[in-house]
Amino acid sequence: MNIADWIAVLVIVLAAISGFARGLVTGLLSLLGLVLGATVTILRILGNQLTVATVVLVALLLIAGLLFTLFAMLFDMESNRELR
Repeated sequence: MNIADWIAVLVIVLAAISGFARGLVTGLLSLLGLVLGATVTILRILGNQLTVATVVLVALLLIAGLLFTLFAMLFDMESNRELR
C-alpha cells in the first residue's frame, strides 16, 4: 500500500465515524457533492468543457447535503428543547 491508499483509508474511516454522528445520507450527499465539485473545478481548470447536467448535479448534491444537515440540526434542537 502506498501513501494514496493510506489517505483513502483515512478519509473513509473518518467519513464512517462522521456518518454515525451526522447521518449516513447527509454525509454521503455532502461528500459526493464536494468530490464532484472538486472534479468539475479541476476539469474546468484543465480546459475541458462541462455539460450543464454535470453542473446541475453537483449543485443539487451540495444543496441536498446542506439541507439534510440543517434539518438534522433543527430536529436535534427541537428534541432537546425540554432539556433546558
